[in-house]
Amino acid sequence: MDKKLLLVGNGGHAASIIAALAGTGWQVMGAVVAPGSPCRRHKPARVIGFEQDLPHLLAQADGVLLAVGQIEDPTPRIRLFQWLQQLHAPLITLVAANASVAGTAQLGVGTVVLQQALVNAYARVGMNAIVNSQALIEHDVVVGDHCHISTGARINGGAVIGRRCFIGSGAIIGHGVRLGDDVVIGAGSVVLRDITAPGVYVGQPLRRVR
Repeated sequence: MDKKLLLVGNGGHAASIIAALAGTGWQVMGAVVAPGSPCRRHKPARVIGFEQDLPHLLAQADGVLLAVGQIEDPTPRIRLFQWLQQLHAPLITLVAANASVAGTAQLGVGTVVLQQALVNAYARVGMNAIVNSQALIEHDVVVGDHCHISTGARINGGAVIGRRCFIGSGAIIGHGVRLGDDVVIGAGSVVLRDITAPGVYVGQPLRRVR
């Protein structure tokens, strides 16, 4: 029998999570949203409550996943994740059936590895992270808490990604490159040098835009 999964959030990221559940043994029981959340044409899950209903709904769930997306600002996800921790929510780690995570890799609680992504040998990914569809995290990479490695991004061997970072779609992080906390890398950018200062970096060659 499938286990019951409660989603916190019901937008595009929730839809991606639901698509990744096939073959994992989890069945969505419904979604919790913030009061006043915008209506979507496509609602990935049935809305069964608002954030204030979480303490009651958690007792009915076998697992919980944060399904709020993250582009540049991780603050909303961090706030909700910390609240779920305070509520002792049964947070899970999800790996899509068609994703690949090496047996020697480590994933933090609340992290999702979506469809066709690869986390290779001895890589470590922190808590509350998103490894999005077709992303690659190579051997010995370290990814900090609350990061989003976006679709098709490539993090090469031995790279270190700090906390609260966003790596845009198709971006490439070179072998052994280190990024500090709160770094945003734009889609398609190539990073071949260390970045220590928080900010938004884009392009080939890479430049800081704010």
